Amino acid sequence: MLQYAGNVAAQVDSAAPLFLDCSFNQDCIFNRYVGVSKAFEKTSQNIDAATGELRKALPVTLAGWNRIIANSDRTTKATAETMEATALTMNNFARATKSLPTWLRIGLQVAPPMAQAGAAAAAAGVAFGWIKGR
Repeated sequence: MLQYAGNVAAQVDSAAPLFLDCSFNQDCIFNRYVGVSKAFEKTSQNIDAATGELRKALPVTLAGWNRIIANSDRTTKATAETMEATALTMNNFARATKSLPTWLRIGLQVAPPMAQAGAAAAAAGVAFGWIKGR
């Protein structure tokens, strides 16, 4: 065990001049420490600046998310109401058209939801700028 400790001590002793002599070795331990400390200082300054920007932007971002959540809740409610109205319309068509031929009944039952889907697609197209409004 002492032999291994002696080998480690010998290696440290032979390498010490390389790490401790900063006059002739630019990679000495002090120069490495200075480089790391400067990088750490700069990183800390960047984090500080980013934290300030984040503190300014956070309330606006949270307000935006709250609006999105509120709109999402209203949209979900409106979608559920639309689906209920569509089901009621389809049931009314089914009862009202019982005496008509099957092919015509199917067409009349499929047309309302297709019209609603088309209207929703058109509204989305206008909202996203895919379709130009007036």
